[in-house]
Amino acid sequence: MATKFTIPITKDVDTALKEIRDGIIGGGGEFDGDRDGGTFSGKSPLGSIAGNYTLLNESEIEITITKKPMMLSKIAIKSAIKDYLA
Repeated sequence: MATKFTIPITKDVDTALKEIRDGIIGGGGEFDGDRDGGTFSGKSPLGSIAGNYTLLNESEIEITITKKPMMLSKIAIKSAIKDYLA
């Protein structure tokens, strides 16, 4: 079952997407996308994570998690993505 959440963007969209992309790729994951949306995947100590994103507007991004370990909470994933934007 997919999990969706929205994250506020408090900086320039291109900068925010670059920081998310760099964080995911820097952690050994994959990221393919642009301002229109895209996909990402990576690994956690508990297993693989995959999802996609859609830019809702200049200040919000919607994340949909399509694959995650059962033991990894939505809150933990959302927090990790927010950390990329810090």
